[in-house]
Amino acid sequence: MCEKLINILLVDDDPGDRRLIKLNLSKLSQPVRFNVETAETLAEAVDSIGHKSFEVVLLDLGLPDSHGINTIERLRDVNPHVPIIVLTGLANEETGLLAIKSGADDYLIKGKFSENVLVRSIRHTLERRRAKEELEQSYTSQKILNKLLSISLEDIPLENMLEQFIDEITSVHWLTLQSKSAILLVEDEPGVLVMKAQRGLSQPLLSICERVPFGQCICGRAAASGKIEFADCVDERHENQYDGISQHGHYCVPIVSSGKKVCGVINLYLKEGHRCDEKEERFLCAASNVLAGIIERKQAEEKLRQQQENLEAMFDAAPVGMLLVDENMIAKRTNDIICQMAHKEYSQIVNKRGGAALGCINSTYDGRGCRYSSACAECSFRKTIESVLDSGQSVHGVEMQITLKIDDKEITPWVRISAEPLMIDDCKHVIIAVDDITERKLVEQERHSGLNRGQRQQSAAVKLVTNESVVAGDLKGATRAITEVASEALEVERTSVWLLSKDRRELRCVDLFERTPKTHSEDIVLCADSYLHYFEALKTGRAIDAHDCRTDPRTIEFTDGHLVPLGITSMLDVAIRVSGEVVGVVCHEHVGIQRTWMADEITFVGEIADQVARTLMNAERKKAEEQLKQEKAKTDLVNKRLEVSIERANLMAKEAMLASQAKSSFLANMSHEIRTPMNGIMSMIDLVLDEKLSDKIHDYLTAAKSSSESLLTVINDILDISKIEAGKLDTEIVDCSVKRMLYDIDALIRPQATEKGLEFNIILNTPVPEQIRTDPTRLRQCLINLIGNAVKFTDTGHVHIYPSSENQQGKPFIRFDVVDTGIGISADKQKLIFDMFTQADDSTTRKFGGTGLGLAITKKLAEMLDGTVSVASKEGEGSTFSLVIPTGVAVESQHLITKLDMSRQTQTASPAETIKAKIKFAGKVLVVEDDPTNQKGVLAMLEKVGLQTEVANDGNEALQKATDQSYDL
Repeated sequence: MCEKLINILLVDDDPGDRRLIKLNLSKLSQPVRFNVETAETLAEAVDSIGHKSFEVVLLDLGLPDSHGINTIERLRDVNPHVPIIVLTGLANEETGLLAIKSGADDYLIKGKFSENVLVRSIRHTLERRRAKEELEQSYTSQKILNKLLSISLEDIPLENMLEQFIDEITSVHWLTLQSKSAILLVEDEPGVLVMKAQRGLSQPLLSICERVPFGQCICGRAAASGKIEFADCVDERHENQYDGISQHGHYCVPIVSSGKKVCGVINLYLKEGHRCDEKEERFLCAASNVLAGIIERKQAEEKLRQQQENLEAMFDAAPVGMLLVDENMIAKRTNDIICQMAHKEYSQIVNKRGGAALGCINSTYDGRGCRYSSACAECSFRKTIESVLDSGQSVHGVEMQITLKIDDKEITPWVRISAEPLMIDDCKHVIIAVDDITERKLVEQERHSGLNRGQRQQSAAVKLVTNESVVAGDLKGATRAITEVASEALEVERTSVWLLSKDRRELRCVDLFERTPKTHSEDIVLCADSYLHYFEALKTGRAIDAHDCRTDPRTIEFTDGHLVPLGITSMLDVAIRVSGEVVGVVCHEHVGIQRTWMADEITFVGEIADQVARTLMNAERKKAEEQLKQEKAKTDLVNKRLEVSIERANLMAKEAMLASQAKSSFLANMSHEIRTPMNGIMSMIDLVLDEKLSDKIHDYLTAAKSSSESLLTVINDILDISKIEAGKLDTEIVDCSVKRMLYDIDALIRPQATEKGLEFNIILNTPVPEQIRTDPTRLRQCLINLIGNAVKFTDTGHVHIYPSSENQQGKPFIRFDVVDTGIGISADKQKLIFDMFTQADDSTTRKFGGTGLGLAITKKLAEMLDGTVSVASKEGEGSTFSLVIPTGVAVESQHLITKLDMSRQTQTASPAETIKAKIKFAGKVLVVEDDPTNQKGVLAMLEKVGLQTEVANDGNEALQKATDQSYDL
């Protein structure tokens, strides 16, 4: 069992008594523990009670600053509820009784009670005090609740009632509430609390809590949950805070109406650290329920009071008839609306019985007037007023149909009666509001009719949407369905669909449905010349709603020949429009009493016309789709034939490509077989030219050698391009010397340029690397092609070569610009010259010769070296061909060429002639050659320079001879 702590204040100026009492209390082995604090004077006791809560005060009546019964009274002034047990040395029964009367709970004489007696007295005192407190609390609670109920009976505004409610609740001493409280109610905006009354709230708090949404802060959460929210301090549960807020706790109690709807919250402030108490919560819930009833009642009373005031203030100006009758149902006052309703003057109504005042037909059946006819007993008007007089309860909105006799004519208006009882000069009266609702009733009847029409129209729309003919675009079937459905939906006798002719001078009926015989007909024709107004109305308007079609200017032309003979009284026609243009009309004809067309009916027939328009478009679309289908079939046939042709062409192209590849492969494979005999021919010519010959024979052989060289050039070009196309031309990337290559090119080309009288120079634009990494053979071939062409196509001027370095996207490249002052190339030919077998002009081929393959080969070789070749030229002024390839090495790591010395390259005789004239060798050479002609040529050349030779016809023989003997080369 948990130990219970009881705080006791011992007020005694005798140290011995204090020590003895504390000792006695400490010895007890009870399921309670006593915490004893002491005070030696009354002043100390008052101070302790003011700052701390004690369950019991043990009080000595003889204190230094107070003596006798007055001591009890002074403590009671500070705390009227704390239990007091008097400890005194006076064994005086009268003093004990006086102490009890003054508010003490028990009276013990020092020295005459044991420790058990003291404990028993404390326990009994606490139990009596607890019972008394509960009784007082119950009494106080009921008293407060009764007081709250009495507040609701006062004729004061709701806000004042709420403030009184706060005052009453905060006055309950055992709730230990602070003086600050507020009540927030739900008003116009659902889910938002609005502060309606408060006590003691600071200005910042008033601003923050003026409007509190449900769910926000403690008040909002209480409103959202419908349950009491408790907080013992200001913490994160308080979302609405401000600088300087004082510490406190809260009870937030929801105010729940009888309909279980939260209509507000009571916000009560507590001391910080206050513990939640079930008894407090029960009382607060009860008070909240009372307040909910007060609010509901007050709001209802306020609403009723306002209604009564409004009725009084607006009696004469009311928009309805107003009649004041006394307890005998004698009219005492009325307004103009009643006079107009009864077709009577004011004086003819006042001081007449109600029925007679209004002109009720029942009041004429008996000479004594209203009330005396046998029909009066069943009069709804009389019964309603009598029930208000008898019960004192108001009635509102009682609807009835009455029969009045006006100028010897009976009328049966519908009225709505509201009646309020009131006392005038201590006599019962009733204010009656009479609202003529005849028009509304007619509207309701029309609304009911409209609902029925709407259902018919909706059903008709569903039928049309799902009709197979309408969906399929079958014009004839669709129009038959549309006329039948529209006739049934509108309940008209005749419905027809008409279409305009192409010249817009005639309307032809494509379907006419007559509802009674359920027959269809067509092919009726209306000419525009005979019905000018009707045709014009179709052009300018959407609907022709002729309620009286025989007099309506738009349809009057049909009267004699069509409307009268068929009994047609009303017409409702709507133009059919496609893309904004009138193409026809849907006509609805009513037979019988004239009919006023309703707005929903006009809208419906518009939808019917739109459905016809969609049907027409569907029919056109279906026709177009059929034509498209036929055209597609034709197109598919053409496409099929085209596919066959394309397939055949692709096959032929494939065969041609394979043939081209076979040709290129054949030529590439035949390279050796073609070049070998040509080299043999040229070798033999060179050998003969070295002999002593007559001038004539020498000229012949020189011409033969030139022709052979030209032929070999052509063959080499064709074989190279064939190898490239066959993919058999490989590149070998190695380190090579730029300077050496430029010297070799200079030695090879300069004699040709000099022979033509051209200036030939190789000029460095920028320093270039000494070594690059590329295929030197292919680079040399590209440069010789470009420079050779420059010399070939330049008659006067110069051919200059400009090597330079450049960077492209951070990578090093070497550039060779070949600049000439030759014939130039027109702009439209510059892209073509890199194509195979193409030169700038046919006359170029005739004048300069060539295959037109050189530049094509150069372009492909440049691409194989990851480079490019381009041209800039102006016809008649010269050209610049640029070859750019990657260096393949880091330029900064290479020695750079800054200057070229070509003077040592200039010779009076060709290198071959120098060799022939001056060089002699000694040694033995093994020649490996399978062609006999070439064998002879090579052997002759070698023997002329003093070398011994032997021949091997193939590799095996060469290997054998090299093994058997020793050779210098």
